[in-house]
Amino acid sequence: MAKTSIIHARTDSNHLPSPQPTTTYGISGEQLDAQLQKGMESLRSGRTYSLKEVDEELSKEFGI
Repeated sequence: MAKTSIIHARTDSNHLPSPQPTTTYGISGEQLDAQLQKGMESLRSGRTYSLKEVDEELSKEFGI
């Protein structure tokens, strides 16, 4: 069984920028393919972050 937890985020805070677009509805298939390809290339080249690194960066940048 997978270990999961609920993440609570404040929605009344302006700390985190809203990603654009928030869904794939507003982009073309070519744009989606390009973004997915960028992600795959990052993984293949080893440009990844550990959970600890992500937590530290979010804490430093956004105070969360």
